[in-house]
Amino acid sequence: MNHMKLIILCMLTGFLSKAQNTDIRGNQYFLKGKIIKKSDAIIQACGSDAWALVVELEIINFTNDSYKGKNIPVIFTCPTSYRKQYFNVGKVHTLKVADQKQTNFAWIISNYEALEKYNLKTKFWVIN
Repeated sequence: MNHMKLIILCMLTGFLSKAQNTDIRGNQYFLKGKIIKKSDAIIQACGSDAWALVVELEIINFTNDSYKGKNIPVIFTCPTSYRKQYFNVGKVHTLKVADQKQTNFAWIISNYEALEKYNLKTKFWVIN
């Protein structure tokens, strides 16, 4: 009987540890930056469509040593989940970003042109 309880406990522990898997796709970096440009894009709420917003930051500190720019565009998914003042120009944020999106579906980026002007091979996605 005690063996059976031990087996069940081990199985449950294994299932729970697998369920709490927090693997991040791609490389992950920490970025501290100041918002330098207010987006004129309409910020849409996520629902049946997955909306995202590009925010341009002046880099204060970035753990990706291969990035040489002074400014960087980052993609915030579901931007309406942030406080209203979060995206104000001049605000400084410390963010965790990845060089791959964390979902299997496509995002509608309402101000994609802000990303295109940097002509980067890598897109940086904010990890919530």
